Amino acid sequence: MPNSTSDREATVDITEATPLLDNNTGPSDVYSREGLFVIFVCLSLVVCLDIGAGLQVAPSNKILENIICKNYFPDFADIDDQRCKNNDVQGTLAVLRGWQFVTQIIPGLLTTLIYGFLADKYGRRIILFISLVGIILNFAAFAVICWFADIFSVWLTLATPLVMMMGGGSVVATSLVFTIVADVAPESQRATTLFILGAGSLVGDLVAAPMSSILMERNVWIPIILGILIMIIGSLGIFLLPETLNFKTLGKIPDDLETTQSATRDDSESTLLSRIKTTGSQFATAVISYIWGDANVALLMLTLLFTSLGNYARELLLQYSTKKFHWTWAQAGYLLSLRAICSLVLLSVIVPVAGQILISKYSLTAKAKDFWIARTSILMGAFGAFIIAFSASSPFMVLGIIVFSAGGVYNLATHSLMASMVEPHHIGILFNCSALLQTLGSILAGPLLASSFKLGLRMGGIWTSLPFLIAGCLFSCGAMIVWSIDIAVKKEEMREEDPLASSI
Repeated sequence: MPNSTSDREATVDITEATPLLDNNTGPSDVYSREGLFVIFVCLSLVVCLDIGAGLQVAPSNKILENIICKNYFPDFADIDDQRCKNNDVQGTLAVLRGWQFVTQIIPGLLTTLIYGFLADKYGRRIILFISLVGIILNFAAFAVICWFADIFSVWLTLATPLVMMMGGGSVVATSLVFTIVADVAPESQRATTLFILGAGSLVGDLVAAPMSSILMERNVWIPIILGILIMIIGSLGIFLLPETLNFKTLGKIPDDLETTQSATRDDSESTLLSRIKTTGSQFATAVISYIWGDANVALLMLTLLFTSLGNYARELLLQYSTKKFHWTWAQAGYLLSLRAICSLVLLSVIVPVAGQILISKYSLTAKAKDFWIARTSILMGAFGAFIIAFSASSPFMVLGIIVFSAGGVYNLATHSLMASMVEPHHIGILFNCSALLQTLGSILAGPLLASSFKLGLRMGGIWTSLPFLIAGCLFSCGAMIVWSIDIAVKKEEMREEDPLASSI
């Protein structure tokens, strides 16, 4: 789904939290025809939205740079004017993008619980439709403000995410798409099906980046307009979806659960306010007693705050490469494809193979396997950030990006590890708590690292790479915590290991 890395990381939490129902065998292991159709439509929707959003990443940066450059230099022409690489222009662009990143998060943060309640009461499809409308209007409003930059201030783009209060933005849309798929997928195939959706998102990024770069060579507005059109066309697929709130497949949902859910929906006293109060009370009690009460889980949670702060450096990668190595925005756009390829190879090949080797050759339990993957991943993230920061040439920066991409596995491995360290009925609250910390980290990261980039540009020299130096230090802090944790895992625990611990 559109938007930053943090959104895709949120979907992983949902994937790992879903297998909480009783496992059934037999017919529940088989996809129904209707279920396959729903999954196909959702996959198409995800790919279209990611292509549409991905097409606009590099050109939107270029357009904002042009507008800011014209404010500083009134005689600016719509060409690759080298004055646009002026430190003042680039510093303003970095700060603007940093605050845009924050404002994109806020609608989902404020409305997720509300729209979750409404989706359970009135259905997934209608709420997803409203969410998609809000997302598309956000992109359209951004384009209109930039098109009429002589009339509107570029800082007005910070207000465009307000339209996503209608539907909750990409956070709610992503959650609903995964919920719809979880409604129709057989329980034994649910994790695999959700992973396919995640892979579809990466494929969308992989396709969008080179397409955007090619189109930008003709006109910077072509990928913007085309991206919005693709998002609109892809969203029309929602009219093909059946409502899955009460979707039933043979043996999929236990009778007692159906009865409970039905009674909950029909209970006239189940108001939004009472649900918020009850959920908040249960959340606080579980967090204090069962999550923060375990020192190892609490420390792993803390590392997610460090890594979510450090991961924002990825958002500055395009601007950093155009400034330091004098690339065009079209050339820098190919870095998005490189990042998508690295993530796809890591998640589909390297991590599964490494996990299998650790279990089969070194006789590690699933918990120990996750622990060592997490340790390795966060170190790679730190090394990658430092390689980017100290790179004197573009090939070394590309090497740093590849290594830094390995740090993205940390979120998956850590969630799988933490899931094996708490009671199964506390996994949902565990992931909600981690999502809250990561959201907090993302909100702090936008203005913090953007301001550090502006400061680094003023200082010059190696300090131009200040955001990546900070990212490397943040990952290093997280690595010191992870490597200081001692999680003793006996071989006999292999049989008792929670299934969630081997989900990656």
